[in-house]
Amino acid sequence: MVQRAGAAGFTADSVTLEELSLTGTVGASVGVNSFDFVPDGDFFVMNGLGQITASTNVETEFEDMPAGLGSLQPNISIVEVRGVLVFLGGNGVLVTKRVRLLGP
Repeated sequence: MVQRAGAAGFTADSVTLEELSLTGTVGASVGVNSFDFVPDGDFFVMNGLGQITASTNVETEFEDMPAGLGSLQPNISIVEVRGVLVFLGGNGVLVTKRVRLLGP
């Protein structure tokens, strides 16, 4: 149950985050536990998020990626990512459950 507590915010008994699946291109930066991700389509660009950070953890599944994130080529690789999109300090972060390499 969500109750409106006034203009300053709200309270909730629980929050459920839905996973989403996106396809796009790996951006310029690929790190040890994250990479820049540029989703296909106009939705993110039109909402001021041309690129988001895809964050991985020990539970992230890597498909067709024998070297994990080392399999990704910046600004070239095409991937499908699945996870939960959250906003930290106004920046989009996709906490990944799965990353699948689709191309180069």
